[in-house]
Amino acid sequence: MAKKQTDKYFADQMDDEDVLLVFRKHPIVMRKGLILASLALLVPVLYTGALTYIKKNNPPSLTFFFGSLILGFLLAIIVMLPSWIGWYYSVYIVSTQRLIQITQKGLFHKSVVDVGINQIQMVNYEIAG
Repeated sequence: MAKKQTDKYFADQMDDEDVLLVFRKHPIVMRKGLILASLALLVPVLYTGALTYIKKNNPPSLTFFFGSLILGFLLAIIVMLPSWIGWYYSVYIVSTQRLIQITQKGLFHKSVVDVGINQIQMVNYEIAG
């Protein structure tokens, strides 16, 4: 009789290890990237508004406005992408044998912390309110 092949949730998962929980941090950790992306979206629109104010007799066309708006969206995506990658690829895995913290730092650096369940000595928590 063949042994049943179980699904592996991550590369280093042992054969007799069951994954109990996989979770990420709250998306609010991307707030710096979101604020910078909002500013990057705002810059081309303000530039177009400034040109309209300066050239009252010959304001820029709507094509120029929408082109700068698309440029702002692309710039916002480029600014937001590293924060999103850091959030999306940073996960916590709780299994029957260990706790694993995988943290993505930048685009090319990954940090992994692997703690066995028997090494955890104390857990504290506090609920305010």
